[in-house]
Amino acid sequence: MRMWGHESVVGDRTFAEIAQRRRTPPSRFEVDRILPSDPLVFLSHAVLDLEFAIRLRSALAERALTPWLAEEQIEERAPIFESVRAALVRSRAKIVALGRNGLGSAWVHTESVGSGVRLFVCDGTDAALMELRASWRPPKRGNETNYEEALLVPLETAYRRAWDARTPLQATLEESVGGASMRKLRPDKFRTTAKELLFSLGTAMPCVYPGRPSTWHGDPVLMDFDVRTEQCLRALI
Repeated sequence: MRMWGHESVVGDRTFAEIAQRRRTPPSRFEVDRILPSDPLVFLSHAVLDLEFAIRLRSALAERALTPWLAEEQIEERAPIFESVRAALVRSRAKIVALGRNGLGSAWVHTESVGSGVRLFVCDGTDAALMELRASWRPPKRGNETNYEEALLVPLETAYRRAWDARTPLQATLEESVGGASMRKLRPDKFRTTAKELLFSLGTAMPCVYPGRPSTWHGDPVLMDFDVRTEQCLRALI
């Protein structure tokens, strides 16, 4: 069976994998000012970038938006894939929390490429990610590598190392999604995913949160999470 979208990266899934249900109650993060009337925005992220996603979630909530974060929105015993699919349909805007691990994430790839994402928010505290992003240029043709490939190497190495390490976070995540081992991308898939995501930046609005590191001098299209970004967010919804 296929997971929805982008089978070249996500690959085949068995019925048991697609039918997985959450085993544990949803996580509860700090209470934010969120009202039912606030527009819903889908917040896509890699599980290894959860800390960055939570920080971004708080920033969005402060701006009268309701971020949909899988860890706190999927209820116990609810089907995981269908819950994500329904949230994507309901959301007024789709935002990618692009930390370094998002470049290799099959979930981020599936939720973002071709699905109407309008805003990529890069983790401004990650110098290696910002250096890669600074090398980005608007693509001129399909399937073009529009960034400095050598800058992807340390991110790829760190991604493999993070998944190879057996951490308490990974064990907790596996329990929450039904006890199955988290599917890792084959080594050759990391670059495929990163290339498609970076290519997609040409059709979305990229910004940085939190502020731009002082040692980074990226192109002027990349913005801090400021008034201009808020205005663009309002235009999206």
